[in-house]
Amino acid sequence: MIILLCGGVGAGKSILAQRLSERLGDARVLSSDSFKRRVYERLLLELERGMNKQKYLILDATFYRKVYRDRVRETAMGRDKLFTIYLKCPLEVCLERNRRRSGAVPENAVRIIHRLFEEPENPDLVVNTAEVGVDEALERVLENLRTRRSI
Repeated sequence: MIILLCGGVGAGKSILAQRLSERLGDARVLSSDSFKRRVYERLLLELERGMNKQKYLILDATFYRKVYRDRVRETAMGRDKLFTIYLKCPLEVCLERNRRRSGAVPENAVRIIHRLFEEPENPDLVVNTAEVGVDEALERVLENLRTRRSI
């Protein structure tokens, strides 16, 4: 199964991906933070290489453009299930979280991504991370996966 986490910079994707990986077991996180350039091209290449090696591949990137999510969907089609989680979070909260983390993204880039973000039309799950903490978000994801008999 491919679990795609999308949302703005500072929405909580990386911490949720890490915690989800720990809880699911037999999971690998593929993070955009691992790449400096050609991020989505390289992330998709790693997705291709990693399919069928772990039970769960967790994709951690903003996926702020629909075309990036579509490319993941096309890669998965007929080969693996895709579960899309949209972590929704207001710009001001994202900016504050970004300021507090090591390796912060330049504020202008955070604002640009937020402005250009194309919200997923039909995500499998939406979590407003300004309203719920990482533990509750994790439980919502796990419960949703259980309901779909994916875990």
